[in-house]
Amino acid sequence: MSFLVALILTVIPDFSMPLEYKRLDNGLEVVVLEDHTVPLVTVQVWYKVGSKYERYGKTGISHMLEHMMFKGTKNLPPGEYHKFIRSVGGTENAFTSKERTVYWSVVPSKYLEKILEIESDRMVNCVFNDFESEKNVVAEERRWSRENSPMGRLWDSFYATLFMSHPYHHPIIGWMSDIENFSLDDVKKHYERYYAPDNALLVVVGDVKSEDVFKLAKKYFGRIKKRSNPTEVISKEPDWNETRTLNLTGENYPRVLMVGYAV
Repeated sequence: MSFLVALILTVIPDFSMPLEYKRLDNGLEVVVLEDHTVPLVTVQVWYKVGSKYERYGKTGISHMLEHMMFKGTKNLPPGEYHKFIRSVGGTENAFTSKERTVYWSVVPSKYLEKILEIESDRMVNCVFNDFESEKNVVAEERRWSRENSPMGRLWDSFYATLFMSHPYHHPIIGWMSDIENFSLDDVKKHYERYYAPDNALLVVVGDVKSEDVFKLAKKYFGRIKKRSNPTEVISKEPDWNETRTLNLTGENYPRVLMVGYAV
């Protein structure tokens, strides 16, 4: 008789180590948490921009820009970032929320400097290759995740009913009519307005030394000038005078009840 035993180990960060924080002269905030459990490092760059910062007619532009950030820079040809990450056994991705856009990677800690070099390059030197092609990719993502998904449709309709004027009204991925009408100039302007050191947070967690991270952050990000003065889209919600209801029906739709409160 043969037996196969699979052992799964969960690595829990050592939060007894204190967070280290510094703000560079150009406004970039840097947070470091040393964790020497395994020889890996996680690097995240958080930009203070998401769908909350978008105006009607440009909904989804933050998510569109997230896609374009993987299309190469003046110094890094398209596909090279992904190829490098895979070559060292790492992983990377990004996500857009209502409040933030985040780019992250996990690599062996000896490649920390290379990742910081790449992220600083992406902050200022994106070239936005294959825009029309990527716009079609985003439109298709919208179709399968929202328009052809009962739960996707429900979430979009729920927020659109709950918020009448606030930017939370529209979905993170944007309305299809806006996606189809994005121009390359729209994306470039969004990039130039929000992607700047004084509108970003660099987070580094892993098998690193805080002083080394701060030196490298200054080396690669410190030379980038402040160029951001972003403002949020401010709107006043109308008073709630009555209960708002929404009913979505469709073939094979699940039975779901959602309730929201204006608090």
